[in-house]
Amino acid sequence: MPAEHLKRRSNYRHFSCSQSCDKMIELPSPLFCFIGSDLPTPPDLSISANPISPSRSIPSTVQSAGMFVLPLKTNTPVRMMAMASQKLYGRRVPPSFAFFLAFAFAFVPSSALLSRQAHYGLAQRVNADGPYIGLVMADADEEAALVATGLFTPRTDLPPLEFSGRRFNVGDIFGVNVIYVKSGERRMNAGVTVQILLDVFDVCGIVHYGTAGSANDSLTVGDVSIPKFFAFTGSWKWTKATHAYGSQTAELEFGAFNVPMKGNNLLGKVEFQSEDFFSDGHEMEEVFWLELHSAWYKAAEQLQDLVLERCINETCLSEHPKVIAGLKSSTADIFVDNAAYRDFLFQTFEVSTVDEESAAIVMTAMSGNTPVIVFRGVSDLAGGAAAAAGSAANHLSASLSDLAYVNSVNASIEFIRKVGSSSMRTVSSR
Repeated sequence: MPAEHLKRRSNYRHFSCSQSCDKMIELPSPLFCFIGSDLPTPPDLSISANPISPSRSIPSTVQSAGMFVLPLKTNTPVRMMAMASQKLYGRRVPPSFAFFLAFAFAFVPSSALLSRQAHYGLAQRVNADGPYIGLVMADADEEAALVATGLFTPRTDLPPLEFSGRRFNVGDIFGVNVIYVKSGERRMNAGVTVQILLDVFDVCGIVHYGTAGSANDSLTVGDVSIPKFFAFTGSWKWTKATHAYGSQTAELEFGAFNVPMKGNNLLGKVEFQSEDFFSDGHEMEEVFWLELHSAWYKAAEQLQDLVLERCINETCLSEHPKVIAGLKSSTADIFVDNAAYRDFLFQTFEVSTVDEESAAIVMTAMSGNTPVIVFRGVSDLAGGAAAAAGSAANHLSASLSDLAYVNSVNASIEFIRKVGSSSMRTVSSR
């Protein structure tokens, strides 16, 4: 809109907004703001870009101007309504009629909104048969391992429900209500997915399974870890090489890994940072380790005698892999394939497994006091075998890595069978 239009309309209250795909029309007091997109610009009206979205509160600048906002979806085809004191494309609109049309258009839902409402309606039907165990995996291979067991039976009367691009599959395992979802890899995807699962569905607990790298020489490919402690080890404060202050958690000095000899390094060092942890009924606290205390963890400890698969793709281990509970797990948005860093994590934090999602899932569940348990199958050695083992050990690790998918999902299913059958209402016949 040319500047002269703004100057000519002295009875307008105008404020500047940053650029956005949304547009806002300003009318004389009392002012009405309609949010939409691809809207025609009336020649006599001031239009400016507006960052207001339906999910955000009205800025104080808007409130002080005597405005209120009718939040319309940005893809809703809305025509601007003008007050009687203004002309809209050469025609005057009676104030009462403009007021009526304004509210009529304000409550016309978009197709996206209707779709979302339909899915929420289906979720209510699902919740009527709850509660459910939420089963979360990160990637397609981990999902395929579940499907391959044939033990998840989807409901035939409901399609998978989609929220924010995630597909939530409703069914049962051994008669126990289960909703499983693929979160996507790394912390953000995992945390967001679990929060949606907890917000939308009647979920009594979260079971997470997947693969992990081993930072502990006592764990080998095919073993399954049930961690009791979880830490984010990818949250760093990167300092100068001359930084002298010590970290409250731990430090990684790059100079200590110089070859052929240790010394200073321009990369300096990183200090590992704690996380802000919010939970129901408690003040925010800074934590480095998240520790499981729930009855679910005690139940999972009883699976240490579970017999796991030792053969896959016609290749077999010399002995059966084992289930080990009580270890420490490291989560970061980093795929660890470096022997030196692997050893550093184990020696500094006594970390046994490294992955990209577990701590985010645990923190999200614990924030709402929801029981959570994690099963991580060892798929690799997070940097390869020791130098003495050579390439043969690395080749063996690669050929047997799929055991991590199979054994972690089998441990998860056995946990669901034992916990679900004794503490949850099972699905009714349909």
